[in-house]
Amino acid sequence: MACDENLLKTTICDDATILENIRSRKKPVWTIPYAGNGFVQKSSTSAVEVITSNKLGNWNSSSTVISLYFYSRSPGRVLAALRLYVPRGTSKATVSMVHNTLNNPQSRHITFEGSEYHFVNCGYFDISMPGYTRFDLQGMGKTGGFYGDVSHLILLSDTDSLVDPACLKFVSDPNDFYFGRRGPSVHLWYSLPAAEETEYFYNEVTVPKGQDVIGAYFCAIGFSGGYFGIQVNSEKERRILFSIWSAYKTDNPQQIPQDYKVNCIKNGKDVYIGEFGNEGSGAQSYLRYMWQPDKTYRFIVRAKPIDPTKTMYSAWFKEGTSEDGWMLIASFEKPKVSTFFKGPYSFSENFKPETGYMERHCIFSNQWARSVADKWTECTSAKFTADAAANKQIRMDVCGGVGIDGDRTNFFLRNCGFLSDRVEPGTNFTRECSGTGPLVEVSLLP
Repeated sequence: MACDENLLKTTICDDATILENIRSRKKPVWTIPYAGNGFVQKSSTSAVEVITSNKLGNWNSSSTVISLYFYSRSPGRVLAALRLYVPRGTSKATVSMVHNTLNNPQSRHITFEGSEYHFVNCGYFDISMPGYTRFDLQGMGKTGGFYGDVSHLILLSDTDSLVDPACLKFVSDPNDFYFGRRGPSVHLWYSLPAAEETEYFYNEVTVPKGQDVIGAYFCAIGFSGGYFGIQVNSEKERRILFSIWSAYKTDNPQQIPQDYKVNCIKNGKDVYIGEFGNEGSGAQSYLRYMWQPDKTYRFIVRAKPIDPTKTMYSAWFKEGTSEDGWMLIASFEKPKVSTFFKGPYSFSENFKPETGYMERHCIFSNQWARSVADKWTECTSAKFTADAAANKQIRMDVCGGVGIDGDRTNFFLRNCGFLSDRVEPGTNFTRECSGTGPLVEVSLLP
């Protein structure tokens, strides 16, 4: 939904230019909610500004920059307005618009007052080129306690290149606000050798400096039944996470019957064992471990049937290039399923909506599968996919491929940050062979 008609009809407006544009509707009008598209991007540590489920609130500090993003298929010219109210007094602010890859914003100063929601004219702006455009808002001065509460940015087309309402893309449905701000997840689905069953899968992960954003989860080895990777949980905490889904379908782990519960058989030193929910349910393990950017980490997952009704899943992790040093994270017994390793993939996702405006990328290298006959085979092809936020095109900032660092033996994933060089989900990639197999003797793994 590009335009909230009820919002336009019920909001006070005494600006003749805006009223004429809204009433004539000769060209599209877009109502972009801050609740789904806004971020408190720059602020002091004591800032209280917040994006709520329906607005920008607690706008108090002149050092805070609030950014809203939208995607445009075409360049063009728009008239911009803010829907806001001021609890008390008069406020002044700077508004600016710029393509998210550029540093030459068009800026205006606006003054506003009024204790009911109304439209404030921000002037005309150029959308310089296709891709993501950023609209910034920063307070200059106020006579009341807060600058105001802001619910929407209104854009009115002023050019023939923006005549299709679908020209602009953003998060409009309140049901999508959480995942829209969190940002899209992206995946690489690897192809396994078809000749024999796979028992072990190996992958290497490198997160470049500056890409280790709080809220990032870089999954080294996802598979049919679970996932294994590294997280940035806070400035002081990082984790290695290994989880196995129960075969029982529920988002509440307390509802899993005893004969469907995933059981930990063995775990490594200092590894936490628990449960997870809200995305299916199952058993979870993690090790608090301050992994570092620009270092390559190595991961192995094993899946092997125990009997016709159970599977054992085990995960190991290490840094460095020596053959030893592997750490067991956990071994889980999963009932109701008997299988070898299936469906390998890697992914990058953000689990913290407040950092959904920050790009992150990760390098995945040297994927190998080991068969039940003890043969290692290099896996060099992958299919790029993305989640519902990208497929519904409420977030367009998804990218993946080969050789982001110039090394075409590596795959990569990029997401969030409102990047504009989108790669279409469903694209297939093939990396060059490294020829360097895993340095591991699997029989000696702890």
